[in-house]
Amino acid sequence: MAEKKNGDIILFLTSRDLDEKNNSSLILLNSKGEQYFEKKFTLKCFITKIFETKDSGFIITSSSEIGENFFYIEKLDSKGNSVWKKNYGSKRSNLVDTAPTSDGGAILLSYTKDFGALYIDALIVKVDSNGESGPTPKRIPPK
Repeated sequence: MAEKKNGDIILFLTSRDLDEKNNSSLILLNSKGEQYFEKKFTLKCFITKIFETKDSGFIITSSSEIGENFFYIEKLDSKGNSVWKKNYGSKRSNLVDTAPTSDGGAILLSYTKDFGALYIDALIVKVDSNGESGPTPKRIPPK
């Protein structure tokens, strides 16, 4: 759940059915509790964060069960329509946190065991407002 600058409330609800698919709904309520819209998603993931972007849209992130724990970010417009979506990470990755950035994008913090670490490596991905990220992360061994 998050509050928009204008006082509207953003809700993202998830339930799991017997087929192990997650059924999620993005619901926008005005400050009086009246529903503006509801958008339904069927994802194999759990939403971990939702926040408003500078253009009154939303970014949602999740730890997914697609393959082996990739994580997922999607930009929605103010009506809940998909603008872009991306998967990041690798086998054995887990999304820890997401925060909005001043350019309208997001920074994602995760950990992974897939870049040659004995235990785990941190994996940080910066995504701009268009869904573009920097170069592919590379493991830098400790000195």
